[in-house]
Amino acid sequence: MSIGRLPFAYPNCGERYYLHLLPTKTHGATCFEDIRTIDGVVHLTFKSACMALGLLNDHGEWHDALNEASTWTSGVHLENIFCSMLMFSEIADPVKLCESHWVHLTDDFLHTTQYQVGNFEMQLSSVELQNLGLFEIERVLNRNGRSLQNFHPMPTPSVEEAAHAKNRLIIDELDYDMSDEMSRFKSLARGLNSD
Repeated sequence: MSIGRLPFAYPNCGERYYLHLLPTKTHGATCFEDIRTIDGVVHLTFKSACMALGLLNDHGEWHDALNEASTWTSGVHLENIFCSMLMFSEIADPVKLCESHWVHLTDDFLHTTQYQVGNFEMQLSSVELQNLGLFEIERVLNRNGRSLQNFHPMPTPSVEEAAHAKNRLIIDELDYDMSDEMSRFKSLARGLNSD
């Protein structure tokens, strides 16, 4: 089989872009499965086949860009930068990029949530912060007609957990000292009669 001309595909075209890269690197392919077969291993996606061939590097420039931006901007702006990277660039491993920078992407969430619920003693776990970060990234992508689901295998946020983290009534109900409550219970239970 000989290829005379390959139609152009932009890097943000997803699998179409990866399919565009592979025919020049694989020889003797007669079907799409053959194109995805690298060293005897049939890859599920054209992207994973490209990664196996080393056509996609680790994109250290994206890590460097987020590291540098984190020194002068807030998490809100970093989320916008990250979303722009997702939508308009080809990132080999967006999950790794997000996991490497989630602390910077969510650096202002604790303070913002404390302000919103009016409880400046409230703390959020790292899992809650990561989920809020994914929720905000999803909102930015949605405003641009995209979703985290378009960037498989990026995780998607739990809407229920994000709502729980910002729900003042739930936070107030869960904000108690267990040892203090236990001592109050014991004190009150001693005052009860058998009836």
